Amino acid sequence: MNSTKLSAFCDRVIEVGWLVAVIVTPLFFNAHSSRIFDPDRITVLRSIALVMAAVWMVKFIEERASGNRDVGCTWRTPLVLPTLFMVVVYLVSTALSVTPWVSLFGSYGRLQGTFTTFSYVVVFLMILQGMRARAQLDRLVTVIIVNSPPVALYGLIQRYGLDPLPWANFSGERVAGSMGNPIFLAAYLVMVFPLTLGRAAEGFRAILVRERTGPSTTPSATPSATLRAWLRAWLRTGKANRISILRTVG
Repeated sequence: MNSTKLSAFCDRVIEVGWLVAVIVTPLFFNAHSSRIFDPDRITVLRSIALVMAAVWMVKFIEERASGNRDVGCTWRTPLVLPTLFMVVVYLVSTALSVTPWVSLFGSYGRLQGTFTTFSYVVVFLMILQGMRARAQLDRLVTVIIVNSPPVALYGLIQRYGLDPLPWANFSGERVAGSMGNPIFLAAYLVMVFPLTLGRAAEGFRAILVRERTGPSTTPSATPSATLRAWLRAWLRTGKANRISILRTVG
């Protein structure tokens, strides 16, 4: 059954949400805040996750009202059951914690509690239920790749002592970049590297395929392929036709 206009709009909003999440999370920090990195970026991520969850609820109610029972993912979808099992474990652990409030919302300095973990889960489930086309995956990968150079560049700026911000715990040997921690920065770049390598391999493969398919009359033909086409035409034709080709080129 086709989705309604409201449901389709909700899908677009949810996709914008996960794209904004992968952009903001590595880049955002607030130099005017006392905690600067993790708490501020996590607060932003929590807000994005809450908006995505609210929009999904609107979509769910709309599709149920219109008779559409497709929710995008089922129990058979990989990682759904393990993720839900982890959610149950977090709920039980938080309920039985010595300090439930800290377990739920996280410490003052990091905010890495159950609420934050559930925000990660919401983003994951929104991608899982909403990504139904290869174009969506390509957009997500492209955004992640394009977002990584500023993160790496800021690390290079710190490495060579050009950072205008005076960080108290800064060490030029171990740069923290926009992540606020050398380990976090390395983990992020290591995760992005295979995506970048894969996209580069796809680009080189496309170039090789165009080279092997021979001449093309489309604007996408490469200069080298066009040159080889003219050379083949020159060698295969007679003297009179060669003169005609030269006149055409001239």
